[in-house]
Amino acid sequence: MPYVIVQEDGDFELLMPLNVEKAEDWDELCLELVKKAGSGPRRQDGLTPIFNVFLLLDKEEFPYRLQRSALKDLLDLARRRIWGGRLFLVVADLPVSDELVETMGDLGDWMRVLLENGVSDLLQTDKSYWSENLEPLLRELRHGAGKLRSKEEALLDVADHREWRCVFLTEPGARDLAGELLGPLVLGDSGKRGDFKLLIVVAGEVDAERVDSYLRDQTHEVRLFATVKQRPSQELKDLCSKLDLDPPLVFRGELELWYFLRRLNDLRKWHSLRSPGAVQRVWAAQPEEGQQPTWQYPSLLFTSAFGPGDEQIPQWLAAADEVGRLLCKVPYTLDSQVELEIQPDQLIRALERRPNAWIHMGHGSARSGLHIPGREMTKEQWGRFFSKRDLPPLALFLTCDSHEVARSFAEAGAGVAIGFEGIVESDKTWYLAEQVLMAMFVRGMSRQVILEGFAAGARNFEIAQTLTAKPRAYYPRGRR
Repeated sequence: MPYVIVQEDGDFELLMPLNVEKAEDWDELCLELVKKAGSGPRRQDGLTPIFNVFLLLDKEEFPYRLQRSALKDLLDLARRRIWGGRLFLVVADLPVSDELVETMGDLGDWMRVLLENGVSDLLQTDKSYWSENLEPLLRELRHGAGKLRSKEEALLDVADHREWRCVFLTEPGARDLAGELLGPLVLGDSGKRGDFKLLIVVAGEVDAERVDSYLRDQTHEVRLFATVKQRPSQELKDLCSKLDLDPPLVFRGELELWYFLRRLNDLRKWHSLRSPGAVQRVWAAQPEEGQQPTWQYPSLLFTSAFGPGDEQIPQWLAAADEVGRLLCKVPYTLDSQVELEIQPDQLIRALERRPNAWIHMGHGSARSGLHIPGREMTKEQWGRFFSKRDLPPLALFLTCDSHEVARSFAEAGAGVAIGFEGIVESDKTWYLAEQVLMAMFVRGMSRQVILEGFAAGARNFEIAQTLTAKPRAYYPRGRR
């Protein structure tokens, strides 16, 4: 079974290694991440670091031995235990060979399993995790994770309803074998033309004549350039700049390229589901002095607070499960922040990042609405707290007796706030939350859309629960 390595984003130090053979091993990892979040160093902005979780498979397991059903179960466990961390599958740097090409069908099925289970990226490496000196591997993993942001920016910048294909401008032998491996994702020199977007893979010097032929062809649109197993030349960088395209992407191997193309094509489903104009990226107005303007992406803030003690362990595990389930329902390029053992000052900093939606999991009561371990805050104090903040358009309080604090949130002038009246089962609230989030990302952030998602989710929740809690939604009068 895979070996797991956890790093904080931006650092190459090993946080924890783990052999994952049973569900209990993932439970242990989940609770260890809670401890790290509560007692470890925070980022410069005071928020919890993002965790990168790497699942390493050796070349005997991937792609020749591990069954897809076992991989699916493994990824499902991982996603529901890593608190929204970035999940990477790390495989051996396999050369493209006839033997590898023969596994193309199996590899395609593997790629689909990775997509369906929210794997952030696939990385190839020639470093072994059995080595006595792990530092070279850890540095390489950090580097691979560091490239994810540029890949996701490219994904968000170029994805639309059209399919993607790639073209190899490489030596014929290498091109033919790689083309066989990637199959229908490759547009050959005399391949079928269509309304495609193209990623051009360049090796060595840029073949200006061939590049120009693709640029002039009106049946498709060249939007990305990349290299495989080599750094891009200055000539290629200059070409991308001249064409006003993103900088060339760099892939360690053909499997990394394959997964990226699959992700590009997978994003098409969001464009086909989405109502025209429902969710749009906008240019940020008036950036602070000295800062470059940045693109604004939809984002989620998850917060959780249960307190210490063994009796709270099932609650923490249920909350981690809920985060994983919900993140698998929205685009995996989405920005999300998870804050564990949340405190008011920490919440202030998290809300200052202006998330589109805030989802809180923890305990609630009729007196406080939301329980913060070690702090006594009444629902009136929560109301005053909310009135002083810029609040997101949506808040989901997935706790017992959270209806009053949801009302306070709406009274403070925010968008829609959703809570529960009565005792809720922590493993059932996601039935409501997933419908609200799906509506928001498919059809937009309007109050009507969110409330329609609430109505559908409330029905699902009431069918699933075994208690008698009542979902409640609140919004300010006179606002849309």
